[in-house]
Amino acid sequence: MKRIKQWFNNHTRAGGASETCIKVLDLTGRKPKKLQPTQAYSRLYYDKKLKPAIADAWAKHILDVPADKLKRPNLRFCNKVIKEMWLEEPEHVQEEVEKYRKELSIEEEEEDLDGTEADHNIDAGEQQRRSKASAYQR
Repeated sequence: MKRIKQWFNNHTRAGGASETCIKVLDLTGRKPKKLQPTQAYSRLYYDKKLKPAIADAWAKHILDVPADKLKRPNLRFCNKVIKEMWLEEPEHVQEEVEKYRKELSIEEEEEDLDGTEADHNIDAGEQQRRSKASAYQR
């Protein structure tokens, strides 16, 4: 069954770079998980609040670390700062983030039920290809 899924993934794409790319179906059967609160918080407030705060925290961190070990803020460092800021946020911000998380999960469920990700203008050949792929997956 695994080889069938791999074959189908490899053979349902457009042939070359000049052709228009058709969307490849995800045959892994995995459903997207709901975002963690800090991830949703980061999506909502990264440019406004988090990016400057991470830059400030990194500037302070530079003073404590030898120059030969410095590169740039890595993901672990950024996540640490984001988590600290998330814990300090007032209740109304946390409620807004939770509302955003729920909206995202509802949209993902609707896309999963619809199966088309809001693409209602597909031709009959594409619809047939998708139904075959869905049948292979089961």
